[in-house]
Amino acid sequence: MKQEKETVLLSPAQQKAFEGLLAGVAAGHVILLKGRPCSGKTTILEKLQSAAGGVLLGMREFMHALAAGEPFALEEAFLRMIEEALGTHDIVLVDDLHLVTQVAHNCDYPRAYLLDAALTAIIGGAASIGKKLVFATETDAPWPIIRRAFTSEIGDFTPEDYRAICQGAPGEERGGLDFNRIHRFAPALNAQQLRNACTWLARGGDLHTETFIEYLRSHDMTSNVELEQVQRVSWSDWKGVDDVIRELEAKVALPFENDALRQELGLKPKRGVLLAGPPGTGKTTNREGPGPPAEEQVLFDRRRGCGGNARLLQGSGPRV
Repeated sequence: MKQEKETVLLSPAQQKAFEGLLAGVAAGHVILLKGRPCSGKTTILEKLQSAAGGVLLGMREFMHALAAGEPFALEEAFLRMIEEALGTHDIVLVDDLHLVTQVAHNCDYPRAYLLDAALTAIIGGAASIGKKLVFATETDAPWPIIRRAFTSEIGDFTPEDYRAICQGAPGEERGGLDFNRIHRFAPALNAQQLRNACTWLARGGDLHTETFIEYLRSHDMTSNVELEQVQRVSWSDWKGVDDVIRELEAKVALPFENDALRQELGLKPKRGVLLAGPPGTGKTTNREGPGPPAEEQVLFDRRRGCGGNARLLQGSGPRV
């Protein structure tokens, strides 16, 4: 077994998925890695290759195999690529499987489910000669893999994952970023978005928590309403939505405004609040109401939608 390279650094969620892959390789012949886009699947496969050996195949290798045959012989090219790798390696790691399945399982594809036949042949052949296959995908894998594979999945990122991913980014050591606050503002960022933010802000030597959050707002969380045009209001200005006010105070405002109480009681603000109602019922006014600091609010206009875990707050009268 090859010695693992220390240069491949993983976040806690990525490390847990990597350890699951290692256990799967030790236990079986088919192993599946699942994760959201840009969550570090390729990085994990590279570390697995360093630790366990084998060859890593991606879309570049697949396109070369496809170019060597008929342009519509997708399944044959995929099968040939993996069979050739199995001839010289005990472990074959296949990255971005979803890019192949999205074509083969498209409703207009003329050879529907032929990829499943190819995968069944590949998996059976590998098992018969004691070889191992590791697949990485963003979406559900084809049934021949699901039925046989040990699966490891990259979990949702925490503030510690954000910290690990940004570690070593240009300028990060100077910024002293508050990753708890950044994660609270945008809990669903992927690794590439985090690195892009660090790289962009480091260009001007202005990598700090405030500028980081402003970067996220300007690139990913722009509302279709100019908030400067909306008059500031207080809780008492809202009429007929007392139940909504109570929920907003307890579940959104309090955890942000009283940091000591939040830490003592383990309070966590809701990841998102969906204010739903017809035009003119006060959704944007509610957004401008009292509550957490502007840079940490996560209330979106209905037409924009909301990310993370949203809860629908409804009151009597106007639906808010």
